[in-house]
Amino acid sequence: MLPALWPGETVWVEQANVDELRNGDVIVFVRDRQLVVHRVVATAETTAETTAGSTLITRGDAQPQDDVPVLPSAVLGVVRSVCRFRADRPVGGRPSRAASALSWLVRRSEMARFLLAGIHSRLVTGRFDLARLRTTPETLR
Repeated sequence: MLPALWPGETVWVEQANVDELRNGDVIVFVRDRQLVVHRVVATAETTAETTAGSTLITRGDAQPQDDVPVLPSAVLGVVRSVCRFRADRPVGGRPSRAASALSWLVRRSEMARFLLAGIHSRLVTGRFDLARLRTTPETLR
């Protein structure tokens, strides 16, 4: 979810009704027995008997493609804030132009992901942690 959320940050999640979620909201949902934090980019109506109703289309900010649709039953809540550098900062809504540009760069460049992870590591720990720099795209989602 770079640049909105960085590895190791703590988020404040509030329970939310799926019908109240809007495009731009950052949600937490369960997929394959793991927690996923991604941004809502659209809603879709399904007509299958087992999943009739609306589903959410999500995508990580640094991901090039949308996720598989999320069923309302998998949504745990909406992210309201993130604890960054010992201060709570609100999350949600559309990303700023700068954040969108940074997301575009991260989606297209493994080197950009590597450098941003290194800068983040330096800011958080005060030193470069080589083990932390060896990331894969999956660890930066």
